[in-house]
Amino acid sequence: RWAGLPSQSPVESVLLDSIRGFEQDAEASLWRGVPVPPERKRDTLISLGWEFSPRHLEILMSGIRFRVIRAGRRSGKSYAGAAEAAAELICKAGCFGVIAAQTYKLARIAFSAMVKILKRAERAGLCKLIVCTSSERNLRVVLDNGAECIGHSLEWGEFAQGFGADFLILDECALAEEWVWIRILRPTLADRNGWAMLIGTPQRSSW
Repeated sequence: RWAGLPSQSPVESVLLDSIRGFEQDAEASLWRGVPVPPERKRDTLISLGWEFSPRHLEILMSGIRFRVIRAGRRSGKSYAGAAEAAAELICKAGCFGVIAAQTYKLARIAFSAMVKILKRAERAGLCKLIVCTSSERNLRVVLDNGAECIGHSLEWGEFAQGFGADFLILDECALAEEWVWIRILRPTLADRNGWAMLIGTPQRSSW
């Protein structure tokens, strides 16, 4: 009890409400940080007719939080990232993800591939798309389970800061500066224990 205050005074009631709100936020934060088992994402994609190459399956099932995929052109690396992003949105209600690249044109490649998979899942009855926009600078999809993903550009330093993400796909990561990953992208994954997939084509020298 607070000295000099009656039981359940207005001040005490506010304090109790604040504590309850904090506990609810903490519980929700812990739930957001629980990763989706790789087996569940694999089975979801298989049910949609997705055919895995041995390398794609190895990447998906690794369970590693931060993965770097360095592969040549037409190897399917962007589609591997798009497939895992789609499976995450379907399996994890309320999650938030980002598909980023140096330009919107590059971000739209993986984002559009993800949307195609989600539309196939919608026809199969696994989810329902509530919002789906893919205009020049507005890449966003929201499912009926509250899961959301946006596509974003890193050009002109306009990548939004201050939000938390459950997953991040960075396409053609070698085109981005190392400090962008360290100071901007990675911190967005901290509070939700999010995972990241950094995808790139081999370069002569890059971080």
